[in-house]
Amino acid sequence: MDYPLDDSEDNLIGQGKECRLRIESHNIARVHAKLLYREGLWWAFACDTGSGIWVNGSKTDCAVLLNGTRLRFGDTEACFNNSLKSMEFPDLRIRSRTRR
Repeated sequence: MDYPLDDSEDNLIGQGKECRLRIESHNIARVHAKLLYREGLWWAFACDTGSGIWVNGSKTDCAVLLNGTRLRFGDTEACFNNSLKSMEFPDLRIRSRTRR
């Protein structure tokens, strides 16, 4: 699933109704993270979670997003895509991992 980001506001990710991208999972906080565009860069910040966010396999509370950056929110993985055809509104590809 492709998810267009809005560079004019905070893009909240979580289970809450205020989130632009709602992820239904027991591992996701009401407002788990926010992605925002500031001074020419996209940023990811952890919010109401003690578990932080995972960026390229490392736990962090904040990170700059570059093309191809891998993100994980709970059990949901994403890949940040800042391609030429969507420079103004990069996409966040979301896929939920299934546990077996």
